Amino acid sequence: MESKVVVVTGGGSGLGLALAEGLAMAGAHVHCLDQLESPVAAWHTARNAIAETSRGSLSYHQADVKDAGGLDQAITNIARAAGRLDGLITAAGVHQNIPALEYTTAAMDELLAVNYKGSFQSAVSCARQMIKYGCPGSICFISSISGFVANQGLTSSVYNSSKAAICQLTRNLAMEWGKVMGGKPIRVNAICPGALHALSE
Repeated sequence: MESKVVVVTGGGSGLGLALAEGLAMAGAHVHCLDQLESPVAAWHTARNAIAETSRGSLSYHQADVKDAGGLDQAITNIARAAGRLDGLITAAGVHQNIPALEYTTAAMDELLAVNYKGSFQSAVSCARQMIKYGCPGSICFISSISGFVANQGLTSSVYNSSKAAICQLTRNLAMEWGKVMGGKPIRVNAICPGALHALSE
């Protein structure tokens, strides 16, 4: 990961921050995108530790994955400044535990705007920059084991469906972008963790 330039959505806190910190400790220059006006205190602690012990770095950019135009501009600016873009992790996500019979259209739209549309737009924006700068990039979606199973006792049908959609999106983009630059393919994968403590904090 030495000197690689990586975007992590949802990187201002929680899982996104943990992943960003690990990449930076391995030497990557990680750009954390989050809707928060400023990252949580743990982000600043991580950045300071990285500055002292690693050649990598953490940077923060306020960007909402629901705002496709603003998201694309943020990613474009990052790639332009670095002259490259090597990776993306889509850790931005929301969870809802609402019985199906009580779901509102607004609640469904909010979840899908982040979990599916936001992930898709992040990938498209990053892929464009990877192609522009000739980087054989890597995109990693954060899906969930809930994309494969119905969680007994949890009423989260829309959340689970959004994660199943991410798994299928991964397959399709891996096929579509695997040969997009000839010998410099964009690799697309997903990881599907189980329950995580403080995922949305």
